[in-house]
Amino acid sequence: AVHGGWSSWSSWGTCSADCQRHQLRYCINPTPQYGGRVCAGEHMLSQDCTGDMCTPIHGGWSSWSSWGNCSSDCQHHRLRSCNNPTPQHGGTNCTGEHTQSQDCTGGICTPIHGGWSSWSSWGPCFSDCEHHRLRSCTNPTPQHGGTNCTGDDTLSQECTGDLCTPIHGGWSSWSSWGVCSSDCRHHRSRSCNNPTPQHGGTNCTGDNTLSQDCTGGMCT
Repeated sequence: AVHGGWSSWSSWGTCSADCQRHQLRYCINPTPQYGGRVCAGEHMLSQDCTGDMCTPIHGGWSSWSSWGNCSSDCQHHRLRSCNNPTPQHGGTNCTGEHTQSQDCTGGICTPIHGGWSSWSSWGPCFSDCEHHRLRSCTNPTPQHGGTNCTGDDTLSQECTGDLCTPIHGGWSSWSSWGVCSSDCRHHRSRSCNNPTPQHGGTNCTGDNTLSQDCTGGMCT
């Protein structure tokens, strides 16, 4: 068995934020092998920093950043950080604000009033025999307190000419007869889609389902 032994202590480290420094040693002289014992004792020593090593360093502000872009509320902002220097060893934080805001000046924030885009083309004719067209308040979009567009963004009107001629419903062909059910009957169906009624046209008349008794050996 090879029992573990400590290395020499390292040099003292730098003074940390809690005003302590440390030195280390490792169980590698030799490393324990073949069931040998690990080293006994601590692998780290700590002590308070002395002298000027732990003088409190009070925080100081960096320079202000440049003013940012003008925001939708017509203000812009600039920032600073408490890193010149960063407070350490119990030193005080910076006092004051880290952000400044002010109104934009000059032409940067002139109100821009909304304007309508052109009307879209008329859309297709709907089942209520109307079609529609649209416009949007994007020419320009209102900014910096400018007013919204006035008026409607949608126009509707009745379809004209052949666009809204009533189309009366017509039956599709009958489906094949279905399988024989437990009550010894089978069924077939048809749909009112040849054509589908539109623009006030009438629905198909008659039944969409036929039923009859199964015949032959289908229901013995």
